Amino acid sequence: MKFLLYNCDLVDNVNDPSELSNKEFQELAEKHGVVIIGTEDFEAQFNAEHFSTATHQLRIVNDDVQEKTRKIDEIQHIIQCWGATTSCELELDGSPCLSSVGSSKNNFSQLIEGFNLPDVTVVSYHNETEINSVDIPYEDLSMELIDEILEIMENYDLQKDEENQ
Repeated sequence: MKFLLYNCDLVDNVNDPSELSNKEFQELAEKHGVVIIGTEDFEAQFNAEHFSTATHQLRIVNDDVQEKTRKIDEIQHIIQCWGATTSCELELDGSPCLSSVGSSKNNFSQLIEGFNLPDVTVVSYHNETEINSVDIPYEDLSMELIDEILEIMENYDLQKDEENQ
């Protein structure tokens, strides 16, 4: 997490800070204020007595959200190029696991088995019996699952590139 803070009195050409991109805001903070990375550093460095909401602008940027969005964009770009696919088509050793509860004799699990442009297809199982399937947007998945899916899609991209040469 980044805390971007700049002094408005030192900047002439910004009428509405909310219209600035995070990059533009960060450039102003680097030049006319401060960039603090991490909540511990912010708590240690921020002195409210030196700052006023009348003269300063603060923006908190969650890099994890931006990183997740970037990775989802990469996944979707690969799917746009080659089309939707499934764990079965890709001959994966196992599907990414959204959740699993129980023991080997009485297990409920949700596996990501379809990789579509806007979402993934999650199939629910009781032991080995399919119960139902639902589509879940990439944005609702954990970063760990996004990382796993991105790796699968990068391998899919390489496989398709090799097939087309």
